Order: sequence, then C-alpha cells, then structure tokens
Amino acid sequence: NFLLVVNKFFKVVKYIDFHSFSQNEIKNFSNSVIIMAGGKGVRLRPYTLKNPKPLMLIKHKISILENIIETCLKNGFKNIFIITNYLSNKIEKKITKLKKYKNFVTIIKEKKPLGTIGGISLISKKKLNFPIVVTNGDIVSDINLESLVTFHKKMSNNITVALKPIEKHSSFGEISLKKYQITNIEEKEIKTSFINAGIYCFDEIVYNYIKRKDTNLNMDLIIKDAVKRKLKIGGYPVLEFWMDIGNKVNLDKIRNILKKKL
Repeated sequence: NFLLVVNKFFKVVKYIDFHSFSQNEIKNFSNSVIIMAGGKGVRLRPYTLKNPKPLMLIKHKISILENIIETCLKNGFKNIFIITNYLSNKIEKKITKLKKYKNFVTIIKEKKPLGTIGGISLISKKKLNFPIVVTNGDIVSDINLESLVTFHKKMSNNITVALKPIEKHSSFGEISLKKYQITNIEEKEIKTSFINAGIYCFDEIVYNYIKRKDTNLNMDLIIKDAVKRKLKIGGYPVLEFWMDIGNKVNLDKIRNILKKKL
C-alpha cells in the first residue's frame, strides 16, 4: 500500500500512500454492490428495538449504513442495492429522504427472512454487473473496493473473502512435546490468524447458486459448499481500518474513534 522514498544513501525519508495517487481522480465502476441490512441486531438491544442496526449513528447525524454508502460512492461504485427485512420501512424512509442517493441506491425488502446472504436472490441478474461486492450492513472500514475487485479478477476467483488479520500475543513460553520429551520452546510467540471481515466479491456462479436455493442462507454454508464443489475461493487481507459494529462496546469505540478524526 505504500511507496518508500529514499535519499542517495538509501535512507527512507518519507513514504507515499499508493491510493493517494487516485484520490483526486473521478472513477466509476460498473460493478454492483449489495449491502445486507436485514438483521435484527440482537446484540445491540435495547438500541435496536425501535431502530435497525444499520441506522445506528456513529458520528454526527451519520449512520453505519450511510457511511457504507459513502465509502462505495467515494470508491466509484454507484450501482448499490440494500437488502432489508427487520424494520425495513425505517431504512427505506431514511435513505429515500436523502436525495443524493436517488440515482445510486435501490432498496429491496425481503418478504420473509432469507438469512445473512439469501436476500441476494431477490435481485434480478439483469440488474447486476459482475463480479459483485457484498458487504454486511454493520461494518465500518476504509477498505479499497477497487483493490478487492482487481484482486478477485487477477486470481480468477469464484469467491473472494475479505479477511482481517488478528495478532495474538502469548504471555507464556509454548512447549513442543514428542514422546514426552521437550523438542522446542517458543517464548511469547506472536501468532497471526484471520477472521471473516464480512465483505465479499462474487462471480455469476455464486449468484446462480444463491438464486437456485432461494431459501435461508448464510455465508458459512456457501463457503463450505463451494469448497466441496472445488470452486476457487480466495482470501483478501484487509490492511485498512476495519471494525464490526455488532455490539455496544464496538459502537462506543467507533463513535470515539470518529470523534477524534473530526
């Protein structure tokens, strides 16, 4: 993500953010983006008893959902669909009231709950431009969607899953044993693992699978089935800021973070 600038002695004197080259360019990508905003937000109750989780405010008069839409538009993705279910009327009222989204956002309501990903089946294939980007409606991230789509295409993936690296620090020396004999000790090792960041890139094969099922589906089942079918599934590490706003602790955290940014 960065280019290092060095002097004649090869000493680093500054760095340039790679993405900054295109910040002033007006980009437009035809790829569709689908925001899954139908969940009940049980972990955020009682806040979500009267308001859906995607409409929780994270900074002055800006909700999680609006933040996601703005990220899409800034990245040049202007063909956006929002899948709703729980308190869908409030989401529709809020988004349609914002005239700036009129030509870019389409809201689709589930008649019955279709799981975390099944609602995609309600969108006509003719209205979608592949590969499509799918994101959960409770995420705040600076992920570069152009890079995600480019990675997906270059790797010829059927599914690309955005992954957030998580470092785990051990407070103890970890012992390796073989036949009750110590073979190694690693002191306070740092291990990196990856978690599902709730952002995906799909090709038509995955959409067709969801369309045929037309039932309650979640992403874990789709990935497991794709592995069985030997589809190509890639992992895209998210090095930018990312946070899941699924509980009260993270809601307070993101509000404080964005308040400091302002």
